[in-house]
Amino acid sequence: MKALKNIPEKVFSYLESNQNSFINCLLTFFFAINLRNFIECFSQESSNYLNLSPAKLAPALLHFNLYYTAPALSFVIVLFYATGMQIKPLLKIILPLIIVVLLSPIIDLIITGGVGANMSYFADINTHNFLNYYFLLGGDYQGVTTGIKFEILIILAGIFCFLRVKKQSLPRSLFFTILCYSIIFLSACSQVITLQSLNFFGFKTEPSNQLMINYFSLIVFFLGIWICYLANPKIFLAVITELSTQRLLHYELMFLFGLSLGILRLPVEISFLIHKHPEIIINSAFMLISIIFAGLFAIVFNNIADKKIDAISNSNRPLITGTIDLKTYTIIGYCAGIVSLFFASLVSSKAAFVVIVWMGIYYLYSVPPLRLKRVLLFSKLAISGNSLILIMLGYLLVTNTIDYFPPSLTLIFLIGFTIAANFIDIKDIKGDKAEGIKTLPIVLGNQVAKIIIGLGFLGSYLSFYFLFKDAFLIPLFATTGCYQFYLINKVKFQEWKVLSVYTFSMLFLIGYILFLKMY
Repeated sequence: MKALKNIPEKVFSYLESNQNSFINCLLTFFFAINLRNFIECFSQESSNYLNLSPAKLAPALLHFNLYYTAPALSFVIVLFYATGMQIKPLLKIILPLIIVVLLSPIIDLIITGGVGANMSYFADINTHNFLNYYFLLGGDYQGVTTGIKFEILIILAGIFCFLRVKKQSLPRSLFFTILCYSIIFLSACSQVITLQSLNFFGFKTEPSNQLMINYFSLIVFFLGIWICYLANPKIFLAVITELSTQRLLHYELMFLFGLSLGILRLPVEISFLIHKHPEIIINSAFMLISIIFAGLFAIVFNNIADKKIDAISNSNRPLITGTIDLKTYTIIGYCAGIVSLFFASLVSSKAAFVVIVWMGIYYLYSVPPLRLKRVLLFSKLAISGNSLILIMLGYLLVTNTIDYFPPSLTLIFLIGFTIAANFIDIKDIKGDKAEGIKTLPIVLGNQVAKIIIGLGFLGSYLSFYFLFKDAFLIPLFATTGCYQFYLINKVKFQEWKVLSVYTFSMLFLIGYILFLKMY
């Protein structure tokens, strides 16, 4: 009897031990889920997933993978607060134990003699059936099969045993076990939650794999961020600091600027456009997330390549101070690139292609062997080119075509903006000179370069007149451009002030475009 009681402790101890690498646990999780999906192909009474067309099967499998990932990550967070354990060993326990999800389709096949039983989300929830479904493991709802009920009981028993093994009191163990059950139940209700939320805001839509992919992608994203913070708050906050909020905001604004131009181009009201194509909202949100992580990817590899320069000019960066070691920093960079491409891929293949190009330009710009930032001609063309690319992406997201994209924007960014973008090198003169990088302030001297950069700002601001042909904008942009010229040429140069004025200028421009559309 005592030997039986020790089995859970031995299992949990083995799983969290160092001899099991994290990548092995992650792959076990992935393959276990997909083995479950394969068995479920034959345990469904209505149709076999393998009979679906490739265009329908791929979204279905992504949907199922995200569905299991969301509660697994939720369990990790719950057990973190329940036991105070570190995140990594918790992940090494939870991820492999996902193997229990094989039980439900196998049990359903056995009970039905190979016929199978259809599993599904709850289709409707009200006060009466909510209590019935919650307290009776789905009650008499047909979509909650016998196999699913047995699987849930095994999962809850495992969580309860884990909490007891970790010396949690009986009431506390029961509380957190019930909390985990509530997460499972809410996952089963997720389709109803999504549809009713959309209906509340006036969006009429039907259940689909894409709808649930969008829902669970957001859930997994926020849970993932939470777990990253809990795993190492110090590194997490250091990475957030690295994002350089104002520069990252520039690229978000470029996308939103393109989005507003696309809306202006279409001959329909904004309200009609949103209700006719509500996917624009979620796709825009996904692209904003994608841009953040693409920016993090670019920043990480630029900082790795600039380590010697930063030791002179930016000695407070985490890689220089030792807050983050090089191996961890590199892993963060690669993970950021994967997350960026994932969310861009959810939007469309076009969006994923543009993001690949965007990250590629910055990689070629920053990293050896090419390291194009050393070449004066290319050093800021990468920034202006990537800005233009994101404007095109925003435009493309709404119009689904690059036709009629304003050609004047190409000239504004590839000429005026390229010159103005050199302002980011003013504060890095010492480090760039030590590394042998030819920047405008180094080649022409700081004073001459400041004048040229200031004129680049002024010219860029005035050039927007040719985009809108509105005389009202001339004095406004001329005043702002002159102020930027003044900020650039001050004896005590402060980059944040230049970025702040630029940010407010772009917000005004986006607001102006939307005003034109509404009135």
